[in-house]
Amino acid sequence: MRITLKLLACTQPSNSDTEGGSASMAGAEPFEAQRLNYKDQQITYFDRGAAQEGRRPVLLIHGTSGTAQGHYGQIFPMLATNTRVIASDWAFPGADSLELDELVDQQLAVLDATVGEEKVDVIGFSLGAVVAQALAARYPERVGALILVCGWASTDNHQKLRNGLWRTLYQEDSAALKEFMALCAFSPGFVRRQDPEVIEPASRPSRSTSSCASRWSSTPGSIPLKKPAPLPPPP
Repeated sequence: MRITLKLLACTQPSNSDTEGGSASMAGAEPFEAQRLNYKDQQITYFDRGAAQEGRRPVLLIHGTSGTAQGHYGQIFPMLATNTRVIASDWAFPGADSLELDELVDQQLAVLDATVGEEKVDVIGFSLGAVVAQALAARYPERVGALILVCGWASTDNHQKLRNGLWRTLYQEDSAALKEFMALCAFSPGFVRRQDPEVIEPASRPSRSTSSCASRWSSTPGSIPLKKPAPLPPPP
């Protein structure tokens, strides 16, 4: 099985998160949210478009403090014009921390409920890129290609320090969390070029989405992927 890895840089902000039972993907009529029973929670997911010959379905995995709408609202409807596209929001089973295995299992549950054993191409952003790597490494028969955006393969000391601060600000319900998330989300070059009113809406956290950061960063050593899928030989 050949895995194609594409590492992309972070240069643009995400859309702000939305709340509620459905998501209005940018540039398209509202996409109906569906629900999947998972352990003691429900996973909210979106499934749109039709598979076409020669094109695998696409699975989108969002990042730490985002949602499918917040991180993929622009490209979801574009991709859905050419193939089937699936995305979900993280569920938070009753535990103090989120382990990598848990996040991979959630994606498997969504795939089982939508495409079954059919292979998919996976796009992961930030923490979603880590989950995408683990999914492909552990279940290579389920993944045709990977596109990894702003991901990592192991958690270093810089990330542990940053994640610990993120968790503390969240637990204290600090007003500084918004500014800290902006520093984490955007490159220095992007921030320098933008007016503050452009940065502020995209960096506004919600308690529901920020809780993901507080849970998985509470055990920063539990997230790294020690043995990612090997890179394919050059063509």
